[in-house]
Amino acid sequence: ADEGYARQYIDWLYGINLTRYATVKANTLLRVGRVLTPIVRTIYDRELEMKNFVPEKYYQLESKEETKGEIISLNHKEKYDTPKDLELIEMLNSFNSNDSIVTSLDTTEKIIGSPRLFSQSDLQNYLSKQYKYSPSDTLKLSQSLYEKGFISYPRTATNYLSENEKEKIDSIIQVINDDYNYDLINKESKRIYDDSKIESHSALTPTNKLPNLNDLSDKERNCYQAIFNRFSAVFTAEDHIVNETILVITNSDYEFELKGETVIKEGFTKYDSNAKNKSKNNLPNVEVG
Repeated sequence: ADEGYARQYIDWLYGINLTRYATVKANTLLRVGRVLTPIVRTIYDRELEMKNFVPEKYYQLESKEETKGEIISLNHKEKYDTPKDLELIEMLNSFNSNDSIVTSLDTTEKIIGSPRLFSQSDLQNYLSKQYKYSPSDTLKLSQSLYEKGFISYPRTATNYLSENEKEKIDSIIQVINDDYNYDLINKESKRIYDDSKIESHSALTPTNKLPNLNDLSDKERNCYQAIFNRFSAVFTAEDHIVNETILVITNSDYEFELKGETVIKEGFTKYDSNAKNKSKNNLPNVEVG
């Protein structure tokens, strides 16, 4: 169905735009009409390219150096068949004998919203990535923690809490607020409380009965800590603030452009660092020059 919709949209987009283009060029109405056949042919050609693709080894220049606690990766896009290529060697020597200077820095400050509370499937995905736990193992662990009174009912399909749970959440925060900087006002957020998103049971949270972590098995501890940390991340008082940065570094008249983030305030990542956007490249705080 998705493939069909994609073809339909592309058919329309190309058809209407080519009609406009041809009409403007010819100064009279020219209807290009449907372009489904050439679109299918384009898809077919691309499929053949992927099917018949033969990987070949190539070489590029790359630098990975640490600056202010972050690795800056500089990649020269030119590809070479052999590492002994004279041009590659000359460029390598030139880069290594010259300084790499920050010549441009464009930043935009952005507040990143906290992650949502865990549903059971989200918890299963999380623990699978972190510890290779199977979904059935995670369900058993969360069921065990629930029966011991340490977490809410685990068999839930939602990331939200119900409106009438605010006092309960307040009591949990009061129990653990000595060590964590929680935001009591944030408890009113529609991102957290939404009755329309709940079918039977609310999102996973710790309870106001705190376990002695040493009494839990290693797997139970990891499971509980994941739920506890996510709760902490959702209710933390400090915003997660980053500068989205485009950084240009020049060496030997060649410009390397890097896109990424510099962290201004940790916010929720202080409690749940695994919840932040992994696709973003962390950049150090540097200045032009």
